[in-house]
Amino acid sequence: MSSGDRSSTGNVWIDTFNELIDEELDYTDRWSLNFNYKITDTLSREKKKEGWKISSRHVYASFCCSKCHHQWNSARVLVIFHYRLREKTERGHVIMRPFRQVCDACKSNGEHYEIPRFSEDKVEEILLGLLSKIKKNCYGEDYLDDGIDSSRSKVYRTKPHKSSLCEACRDGICCQDDYKDD
Repeated sequence: MSSGDRSSTGNVWIDTFNELIDEELDYTDRWSLNFNYKITDTLSREKKKEGWKISSRHVYASFCCSKCHHQWNSARVLVIFHYRLREKTERGHVIMRPFRQVCDACKSNGEHYEIPRFSEDKVEEILLGLLSKIKKNCYGEDYLDDGIDSSRSKVYRTKPHKSSLCEACRDGICCQDDYKDD
């Protein structure tokens, strides 16, 4: 499977997450990463009491329509993470949602959202940023780096963002700041 295809699946996210946890986190807690396409950019009062936190950001990704095979890129793909550490069980949990887009070529009746594809480098960059938040918010580390190497960051040129095709815009949460933490 090519890296372009592999990165659209959870495998590259989970594999990279597990590798980075082993390399970057100097604690014995066990962490897991799962996907949930229903999580939002807010936490209930109950979830906050349970220790859940949020991190989100807009990133670059590509898409390929599963119906007409049209391909496009977007620099405004929202990715949300909910995460918490349960100290009693020494387990950390991360739930992730990459927001999807509808194909502009066939419009898929506005109901069929395509999952974004990320390069393996982009997956690692996003997860390093998340790990920085975990270190700060779960372990109290004074670690302010967001995991992005500014010398490697690229400026991506894409067509203007079409809100009518964006799942995050549909949910009213796309046009927020690039970083959000609760």
